[in-house]
Amino acid sequence: MKIKEDLSKISIFKNLTKKEISEIEAIMHKRFVKDMEVIAQAGEPPLAIYIIKSGRIDYVVGKTGEEGEIVESYKDGDVVGEICIFDDNPRPSTLIARGDSEIYGIFKYDLEEVMRKNPKLGYKILKNLGEKLAKRIHELTLLLKEKIDRTSD
Repeated sequence: MKIKEDLSKISIFKNLTKKEISEIEAIMHKRFVKDMEVIAQAGEPPLAIYIIKSGRIDYVVGKTGEEGEIVESYKDGDVVGEICIFDDNPRPSTLIARGDSEIYGIFKYDLEEVMRKNPKLGYKILKNLGEKLAKRIHELTLLLKEKIDRTSD
């Protein structure tokens, strides 16, 4: 994945102009993480959104680190942590690299500042995030319904 060329293909940045993509690129921070490195710890304040350029990042709940349960795995082009735009509560999960990975971080406050300076860009990002979160809620509702249906049989 070529991050600059593919940024507009990432769900939360779809429909952004080239100028708007440049504004996002300007606040991105490249980071290389090693296998089993903790990127963000449960209980910490949510400070950043992470875009996986290459590798795999696991979303782990339960006990700290690798002892918890993997709820989801993220791969090239995926975004994790975007809920921090809406919520200042401590992270409910730990993010752990599974294999050496290259990620880009966007600090919450940098993104908020860009969105304040360019409300049209901010609206597009919030709309995209809303769509992504609505889809996630729908998927979780279906999973919960399936679980309830199985237990009632």
